[in-house]
Amino acid sequence: MQVKIYLVFGIFAIIFILLAICVTSAAELYDPDEKTDDAFYKTDYSPDSDYSVRLEVDPYDTWEDFTFRIENNSATVTITTVTLTGSDGSTFDRFKTGNFTVSPDVGRNNDGVTSQQVTLTFNSGGLAPGATDNNGTGSDLDWSSPKSMTAVVEYADGAQLSGAVVNVGDSDDNNSDLWVFESDAPGPPAATLTMISPNGGESWDASSTRTVQWSSDNFSGNVKLEVSIDNGSNYTTIVASTADDGSHAWTLPEVSTGSALVRVSDASDGDPSDVSDGVFSIISSVPGIAVAPSSLTFSAQEGGANPANQSVTITN
Repeated sequence: MQVKIYLVFGIFAIIFILLAICVTSAAELYDPDEKTDDAFYKTDYSPDSDYSVRLEVDPYDTWEDFTFRIENNSATVTITTVTLTGSDGSTFDRFKTGNFTVSPDVGRNNDGVTSQQVTLTFNSGGLAPGATDNNGTGSDLDWSSPKSMTAVVEYADGAQLSGAVVNVGDSDDNNSDLWVFESDAPGPPAATLTMISPNGGESWDASSTRTVQWSSDNFSGNVKLEVSIDNGSNYTTIVASTADDGSHAWTLPEVSTGSALVRVSDASDGDPSDVSDGVFSIISSVPGIAVAPSSLTFSAQEGGANPANQSVTITN
């Protein structure tokens, strides 16, 4: 009988020890003191788009105590500001600063200020592509019910990403209230210039006035127009800078060529640009002089007689 009692107590002891280990491990996962670094609980979101961001609002023991993290996964563009707006009735009571300035000031030393919306302005020119920031623990937000939040991320070139900060469930520390905003978007389409006329095959008179035409997409600025009379080997300027209005009156040079091209480009740096698809002709308007025959033959006649008459024809 005693053996059975000892065996039962032994089994319960083992179970108790195992439960204690599990509880201790779980407690360590929730311990905010163990989560003071700037590591993200989820780091699989890195699309490396032109505009790409991940925000985390990570509450701890209560909704009021949270850590804010931001990861700029953008390919090339710096993040300048982030604006967080809580739901109706919710207010930021405290926001521990990272590499940013919080407006209005709801910082740790200014607890009397509360705001439903805070704007984080990053220092030193912004949060660079690939960089992260972490304000540490100790920020405070009084949430209303139901809890909700929106985010607006602004970039140095004026682009924006915006949307809801949503509860994504468990983080790597088993926190079931990790709130995340993540979004990405391609950059603006590339600027283009397209030559319309002349575009190959035209025959234009030298010294005449013709209209050069082009089109543009996603382009802002002035354009430069140039002409080549040797199939692109060399270019001379038609106009160094003119408005991108799609047309320009051009007085053709006094030359004759069957290998002319016109090029349109960004007046500031030459990119983007486009050239006539094919050569066109410039026909000179200067009168040509033709002499026929091209040579005359003179010879002395025996006895001093006059040579035979010869005629010369000049035409233009």
